[in-house]
Amino acid sequence: MTETQSNNMKLLAHNTLDGFGGVGEGMSLQVTNKGRRILWIAHEGPPKNFSGVDVTDPKNPKVVCQTELKHQNMRSNSLEVTGDILAVAYQVYQLGLQPAGVELFDVSDPENPKSIGFHDTSGPHSRGVHCLWFVDGEYVHCASGSS
Repeated sequence: MTETQSNNMKLLAHNTLDGFGGVGEGMSLQVTNKGRRILWIAHEGPPKNFSGVDVTDPKNPKVVCQTELKHQNMRSNSLEVTGDILAVAYQVYQLGLQPAGVELFDVSDPENPKSIGFHDTSGPHSRGVHCLWFVDGEYVHCASGSS
């Protein structure tokens, strides 16, 4: 018996994210108005920003979108979805690089996320936002450097 089986867990499926693994701890589940279940996953390094995976059928997950980071010196390690709004944290690898902060996306059409806002936290003493929390659809709480 394997360790997984001994803990009453069973792997249902696996997806390689079209060859772009390397995901961070940011994962959030959206239930669309059509009943689809989209798992949003942050990538911990370039070139990908975040991926949307349709997990409506948990035994057959499908990548429905992947977005690109603005440059190679940043990551989107953290994200959170509330309703049809996805908040993504951007952290850069060196102080002062831009962009760094929080971007909001309209994900009502999961295959085509659209940027709807950006809060810049970059500056000479900041690497941007490492982690965020967005559960009420009104406020984004984040851990950020001083700009």
